[in-house]
Amino acid sequence: MNDERKKANEKDKIRSRKFEYIITNHIGSIDAIKDKFGFKNKSKLSSFRNPESSDQLTSLHLLGLQEYFKIPVDVFDPSIPYDCDTIDAKIEAYQKQLEQQTKELKFLESLKNHNLIPPTLYDDDVQTQSQIDTIVKEYKQQYANQASMGIFEKKNDELLKNLLGTWYAYMYPSCLTGIWTEDGISMTKTEIYEDGSVIDEYNNKGILKIGHEQSFIIKESKNAKNLNIIRFNNHHVIYRSTFRILIFSNQNGKRDEEMVNYGFYSRKAYKPDEAKAILGDIDKVQLKLDKEFATRVNES
Repeated sequence: MNDERKKANEKDKIRSRKFEYIITNHIGSIDAIKDKFGFKNKSKLSSFRNPESSDQLTSLHLLGLQEYFKIPVDVFDPSIPYDCDTIDAKIEAYQKQLEQQTKELKFLESLKNHNLIPPTLYDDDVQTQSQIDTIVKEYKQQYANQASMGIFEKKNDELLKNLLGTWYAYMYPSCLTGIWTEDGISMTKTEIYEDGSVIDEYNNKGILKIGHEQSFIIKESKNAKNLNIIRFNNHHVIYRSTFRILIFSNQNGKRDEEMVNYGFYSRKAYKPDEAKAILGDIDKVQLKLDKEFATRVNES
């Protein structure tokens, strides 16, 4: 019986020494513990720090240290020796684990707030990985559709009203001669309708997509089936009958050679020389694919 008592006393002493070390090196102030534990004074804590005292830390106190000061309960376990490096390593590992859990919880909360976690994912009848994969796949598709609606289906009656009707698009073509050019310039009459559909004089069809600050028209060429994207700033349209556009397209007759053009839309049908005077130097408003760059990409 005496041996058991000695062992118990030794455990209490080691626990007190650990407590003293943790206060000094990890908590920094006994007052902080007093306030969190709701003690009226520090006498109780002083007795906990005294290896010879019969008043020792209880399991409830250890849980309090873990809750308020991120000191893991198991650092006081008798199997953990009174060794500074071991104690430090235990506390550091526990606090890193808490930080990671906090980050994960914040991430999950963010996903939840942005409707990125399917509400049915945790239903009792969802048991297999296949069920989870199906739910996530369907939800991602649903969310993608909602996100697209949120970007492009904004109601902007004023902008649409200003875009309706006939426009003339002016830009430099990739080739300065051809059936779509006149005197080295491309001029295309285009109609925009209330449903957002777009069609030009060569029967190339497309659709208008309205965003917050910018909008664009996607047209598919009737014969080559290439997509042309025409982007513009919304506020330019509302106040002007002529506004600049940025065109992403393929060069005429070249399937794998893209180009970028600045041009402009206008309500007015300009003469070729007038339009070229507005466009200016072709080298400043047109960029064609650099073939050497394309080769480097293909060979990388």
